[in-house]
Amino acid sequence: MENPTLKNLTDSNFGVPPPHQNEVLQILGAPHVQSFNYMLEEGLTMAVKDLNPVEFMMGERRVRLTISNYTIASPCLPFGTICVKDTNIYPSECRQRAATYKGKLLIDVDWYIDDVQQQSFQKDLGDIPIMLKSNRCHLSGLSPKQLVRRGEHEQEWGGYFVIKGHEKLIRMLLMTRRNYPIAIKRNGWKQRGALFSEYGVSIRCVKDDQTATVCRL
Repeated sequence: MENPTLKNLTDSNFGVPPPHQNEVLQILGAPHVQSFNYMLEEGLTMAVKDLNPVEFMMGERRVRLTISNYTIASPCLPFGTICVKDTNIYPSECRQRAATYKGKLLIDVDWYIDDVQQQSFQKDLGDIPIMLKSNRCHLSGLSPKQLVRRGEHEQEWGGYFVIKGHEKLIRMLLMTRRNYPIAIKRNGWKQRGALFSEYGVSIRCVKDDQTATVCRL
């Protein structure tokens, strides 16, 4: 005879992950994930284009170095690792062995001698942390069932990093409105000298790559 208790547990799908993640919970990590994805896909591209070339003299020849492109890889084992079925590294593994969930950063360098382009080369700049659920994270796009198989919570919403086994969150702060002058009165400014007053204007200038500089008059 069938056990009615077991039948009720089976009918209610006890312990079975839902087919889709809760959209309300995913909103918790969405601002962080979207910001990190923007950096990966657009922000760093504009930042690289904005870099000035490095020039120096080598004897009587002028050498110029420029960064033409970059690549941020997903977390994986070093190239040439043997006796493994899956070279991808997942956050649950990093938590267990106190490691950092990180990807390798590579840049392509173009160099010139007296304005004659030479053979380009690739430079390894080390590893950078990868945000969970971002475009470079192996958890991106996984269903709740697949997340559980990887040792994650079925409703994992990401938006943080795993650094030396610990979960780290970069806190978002409210900033002054960008590219907008703001009049300020601060008594401490008068102490800077005879030509200073307590009045000033501040503006936070932000470029397309999201780098910012605060200018005060």
